[in-house]
Amino acid sequence: MNQKAFEFKQFAVRQGDTVHPVGTDGVLLGAWVLPGKAQRILDVGTGTGLIALMLAQKTTHARIIGLEINPASANLARFNFENSPWQDRLSVLETAAQALLEHPVEPFDIIVSNPPFFTETTLSPDPHRQLARNAESLPPELLLQLAKTHLTKNGRFCLIVPSKNSQMHQELGACMGLYCTRITTVLARPDRVGERHLLQFERNPRFFKMDEIAIRNSDGTYSKDYQALTGDFYL
Repeated sequence: MNQKAFEFKQFAVRQGDTVHPVGTDGVLLGAWVLPGKAQRILDVGTGTGLIALMLAQKTTHARIIGLEINPASANLARFNFENSPWQDRLSVLETAAQALLEHPVEPFDIIVSNPPFFTETTLSPDPHRQLARNAESLPPELLLQLAKTHLTKNGRFCLIVPSKNSQMHQELGACMGLYCTRITTVLARPDRVGERHLLQFERNPRFFKMDEIAIRNSDGTYSKDYQALTGDFYL
C-alpha cells in the first residue's frame, strides 16, 4: 500500500491507495462550513476522513461520525482519526447512507458531504472507484432525504457540487423543505467561469448569502481569499 500522507498544519491524512485522495473540493468544503456550536456532525462519504478532521479542528466538543461504504477508505479514515489530536471525538460508521434512512439515529447539527458527481457516461472500470465516484451511489435525492430526516431543527446541510448541478439541488431541497441559505461560487481564476458551488441548506431560511471565491490569481498564485479561507489548515 502506498503510505504517502498529505500534511496539514495540525493533522496528516494518510491516503494509501484510496479512491478518495485529498483534493481542492474537500479542502474548500471543510474550510467553508461554519459548525458554530454543533455537538453532532455527520460526514457522508468521508473517504480518508479529511472533512471530518477539518471540522474536528474547528470545534471543541463536537462528536463527528464519518460515514463510508468503501472498506478500504473506511480503514484509512479510522487510521487518520486514531492518529489525530481529536481521536476521542471521531469515529467511522462503515455502511451505506441508505442504512441510516432505514435505521434512524440521533439527529445531527451539521451534515456535510463532498458527494460523487460522475454520471453513467464516465464510469471507471475499477468497481471500487466507480462506487466512490459515481453519482448513482450517492444521488442528490438520497443526500437531501438523509438531511431532512437526520438534521436537528436548526441544523445545516452543506455540500459542494458542480455548478451545473447547483440549481437542481436547490430545487430538490425546496421540495423537501430544505432551503438554500448560502451559496459560494468557486472559480479556478477570476477570469474563469465558476466550476463549483458550495451550498448550505436549512429548514428555516432566515437569511440568504451569495458570494464567490477564486482559488488562484491570474498569475497562478493562490488568491488572498483562498489563503484566508484555508490558512488555518495549510498554505
